[in-house]
Amino acid sequence: MKKPAFKLPARFKSSPAPATPDLDKTASVSEAPVPESDNSPAIKPESKRRQPKLPKSPKRPKAKLPKLISSRRLMATALREWRSNWKPYTKIIALVLVPSIIVAQFSNVASSATMRTNISAAAVFMSLAITWAFVQQRKTGRVPNVPEAYYRGTASFLRYALVGLALLIFLIPFSLGLGLYAIAIIVAETTGVYGVEQILVGFVALVLSMPSFFLIVRYGLAPYSLVYDDLRPIAALRAARHLTLGRFWPVAGRLAMLPVFLALFITPVVLITIGFALLKLPQGFAIFVQSLFLLAILPIANLYLFQLYRWLEDIRSSTPESATPAATEREEAETSGTPDAEPTEATA
Repeated sequence: MKKPAFKLPARFKSSPAPATPDLDKTASVSEAPVPESDNSPAIKPESKRRQPKLPKSPKRPKAKLPKLISSRRLMATALREWRSNWKPYTKIIALVLVPSIIVAQFSNVASSATMRTNISAAAVFMSLAITWAFVQQRKTGRVPNVPEAYYRGTASFLRYALVGLALLIFLIPFSLGLGLYAIAIIVAETTGVYGVEQILVGFVALVLSMPSFFLIVRYGLAPYSLVYDDLRPIAALRAARHLTLGRFWPVAGRLAMLPVFLALFITPVVLITIGFALLKLPQGFAIFVQSLFLLAILPIANLYLFQLYRWLEDIRSSTPESATPAATEREEAETSGTPDAEPTEATA
């Protein structure tokens, strides 16, 4: 009889050794990207997180500019100044105007290009002399005589002529628009076609003329700025533009009223001229009346523009620098930009 084999109790049996994990496989498994589920939100890097914006600083209310003098008061001031010193102003104007009118009566002489050039240069001398007389009366309280106005006052003739040339260049768009409308009228009279086409051409001519309107309002007072402050041409144009900043439409309204006043003044002269023609009086009477009218109306028109320039200059000098349009533009530019927000610290 065989003896049963001795079996070791289970508690004495050695448990198998735990398997040692492969380090290379573990590292490769841990570095594998974890797939994101469709519902889990994407985690943005710290650098791409939206930074909070700082609140904008409140804008200051725009300073209200002083009100400009009305056109009626401007003309009243010009008439009062002319009545006070009409004799010296008339003499300054007559020195150039009367010979020009006499020369214009001779068709052969007036039609030559050289004579027209000389008359134009003389008109510029006259305008500069009368403007200098206005400036001296304003600064010293005394109107200079004729020799002083033409010898001392015309020292800046070249600068004055350059500013006048710039103003003439500004009128080129207006000339183009006027020429286009004149051609349209001639074509309409020739072909007999009126109506929508002519209105359309008139609108196009008006659009072409708008740049001249803008430039004349901005820089039209440059001759007075040049004479009053003894500036160079470019500086005078800049000074005239600075005076009209923030007051474009008020200045445009005052300039537009000047032809209206001149039309009112010229109406009696036109009626007198028509009366002389109906009575068949010599033409010399009409020329004499027209000359007297020009001797009065030229200084009055220049005084109107000079008074407008002086009012604008007085307003500018009495207005604080912080209330000027240039300062307002700078302040708006500074407050419009948003400062960069500082990055916030990363949270754990």
